[in-house]
Amino acid sequence: MTEPDDAAQPRGPTTLADEKQLLARLRGSVKGLRQRIVLLGLGRLQLGLIGPTFADLGFELAGVSLRDPAVARRVADHRYYRVITDPPYGGQDVEVVSAHHFDLSDPSSTESQAAIAAAAEARIINCGLGVSPQSLAAASEFLLAVERYRRTSAIIDTLFITSSDNPVGRTFAVDLVQSKLQAATFALEEDERVALWNDMAYHVKFLPTLADRVCSTLQVPADPKRPASVIAEEFGELSFNRSLLGLQRLASRDSERLGAIRLWDDLEVARQRKLYTLSMAHAVTAYVGSFDSGPRTYVADALQSSVVRSHVERALEDVTSALVAKSGGAESEWFDYARTVLRRIGDERLQDPLMRVAREVPRKLGRDDRLLGPLLLVLRTSFNLSVPLVAGVVYALVYAYVLASHDANEEPDPSSFSMAAELRAHGVRSVLRDVCALDLDDETESYVADVIQREFQSLIPG
Repeated sequence: MTEPDDAAQPRGPTTLADEKQLLARLRGSVKGLRQRIVLLGLGRLQLGLIGPTFADLGFELAGVSLRDPAVARRVADHRYYRVITDPPYGGQDVEVVSAHHFDLSDPSSTESQAAIAAAAEARIINCGLGVSPQSLAAASEFLLAVERYRRTSAIIDTLFITSSDNPVGRTFAVDLVQSKLQAATFALEEDERVALWNDMAYHVKFLPTLADRVCSTLQVPADPKRPASVIAEEFGELSFNRSLLGLQRLASRDSERLGAIRLWDDLEVARQRKLYTLSMAHAVTAYVGSFDSGPRTYVADALQSSVVRSHVERALEDVTSALVAKSGGAESEWFDYARTVLRRIGDERLQDPLMRVAREVPRKLGRDDRLLGPLLLVLRTSFNLSVPLVAGVVYALVYAYVLASHDANEEPDPSSFSMAAELRAHGVRSVLRDVCALDLDDETESYVADVIQREFQSLIPG
């Protein structure tokens, strides 16, 4: 009687090394079926709340450390970390598929390149680094390396970049990360910078703090001494219950509907929606329309011009897309509002004079007002220099320079007349700094000023 062939018998893993190899094969067999979130910074909030929440949603987790390589090594060696669910007695093991250290002093090292490659394949990169200048600089350098890798590798899947610097309250660290990232691109050659901006405009979305989207602040225990990993697991119910593509602010955080009335929790969003859409569309119509051919007495008259209407429609599209990316909410609702704006200002029954809308150019060219405000918002949110908004700003300056003090003007416009004198005496950049309050020490705003000056001089050679 022959002995059974042991080699023919199925065997399970017998050692930890065998188990890791088996897990690696299983992960390889389902590659592409699970989406990845990269935890940039491996602190308590990342490991205690963000990671477990997305693991429960079916995401695979990867980690990148920017400060301490020992943290990345510990997570990489163990492949699991424990979230305390019942202190001090037990916890929940959460698997991490990979963990790497990105060395800011040697970004070309093997380990740094592995961190970049892991992040380039992610669906979400969540920055949990705080908002210190050092942390922001580190995050921007890493994210810039990731975006360059994605571009050269022709990766076009949408990447969501968000943040979780604090589990309590509303914080907008991702705005600071985004601005720092944009500033970092100015160290590149212009061709590469523009190419990266185009890629990011189409393939990267920045979302405000992920911690606010995942949990409700009302459920945070009052004891501030407990670690975030414990606090996070004591929530009775996590408010994050939607798929990735549904990542939007919770309805309770934005607004509630009572019939046709909208109550805004965030009044700044409401202010921007009106100023950057309705008021912006009025201004673009007035300033571009003032120089379009044919008699243009009213706003509705100007919108009959295909040139003027095209500028306004494209500006509304750029701003609305930026507001959706920045503030969340249903995209269709924001664009419905934009269409309402276009119908409203184009209503012939209003007989709204262009000259009335165009008056007081300095006020309307304030840094946070209806033209420069949305121009900077679009550029910082979607890395897109909106051509129709640039045109609106340039023609507003030309209006002040040429028409505001013209004899045909029925009413005096002293502020615009004063701006015209400043333009003649000191030039466009000085006016943008001293009158419009652009920060020319900021690389992005200085870039915008350069573009506006160049376009102005093409119309009004100095």
